[in-house]
Amino acid sequence: MTALPQSPSRRRRLLIAITLLVSVALAAWRFTPRGDAGFVGTWSMSEETKPEMGELALLSSGLGRWSNPGFPGSTTFPWHFDGEHLVLGNESEGQVTRAIQVVSNWIHQLTSHEFAYGDGEEPYRVLRISADEIRLEDPSSQSKFILRRVRD
Repeated sequence: MTALPQSPSRRRRLLIAITLLVSVALAAWRFTPRGDAGFVGTWSMSEETKPEMGELALLSSGLGRWSNPGFPGSTTFPWHFDGEHLVLGNESEGQVTRAIQVVSNWIHQLTSHEFAYGDGEEPYRVLRISADEIRLEDPSSQSKFILRRVRD
């Protein structure tokens, strides 16, 4: 038996249904919280013995943004909490990572905004956390950092 060709209206309905399903799936993925709620917010970051270094915004989507008042531009990166460490950045390899890095470099040249993906992880041991302050330690250098909540 041979299959009958589909009518144009049936193909159109199928295309609309697929587009709708993909759109709903992308929206659900985008708005599903990934970050630990205790860390979500905007924080002023300083080293324990030095003045403020910059502003760190941690979004519930699992993305973070670093900006330094003295320099133009900002950096967006993935983040997560593994139970003991606040991990900024991620380890990733492959063609998708390389494509993201190429696009990020192009956007950085145009806008001074960088998207750091696959550039490595920076884990910070969480020493203490409260609603308005987080104390961190860099395990490699033993430097201590203080995050103070700026706004939600």
